[in-house]
Amino acid sequence: VGEDRAGGGEGGCGTVDVEAMRRAGALLEGRRDFASFQSKGGRSTTVRTLHRCDVRWCEGEGLAITLEGDGFLYNMARIVAGTLLQVGVGCRSASSVEQVLAAADRVAAGPTAPAAGLCLEHVEYERPWGGERGASREAAGQDDVVVDEAS
Repeated sequence: VGEDRAGGGEGGCGTVDVEAMRRAGALLEGRRDFASFQSKGGRSTTVRTLHRCDVRWCEGEGLAITLEGDGFLYNMARIVAGTLLQVGVGCRSASSVEQVLAAADRVAAGPTAPAAGLCLEHVEYERPWGGERGASREAAGQDDVVVDEAS
């Protein structure tokens, strides 16, 4: 996969519009209901805060999607990546992610991207000063998870 002049990638399916993917990713940032981006239910709430959704083309490596949030639903990162890829190849508009969020229905989102290339970089837990070792997550504060997904 090579880089084209617009900064996107070119592969077997054509040019990837990285800028459109960035615009779509920006619409996912913030505190939102990500029910459409989970592959199975069971959570008491599907509201999460996505602090960062970054899409970039890495020379020699390809597309990289970086997500930072306060928690992720089952397969959420992979479904976000699949949806953004649909935007990148022109199967849906960047603004369509707003309708996906509003639908709160898994069928509204894109496919679940393959796990190949998925990388959990690190997990951060906020802990109050003087907190005891092994304190529960609730007592320690919310976690901040970083997932880096490349296809």
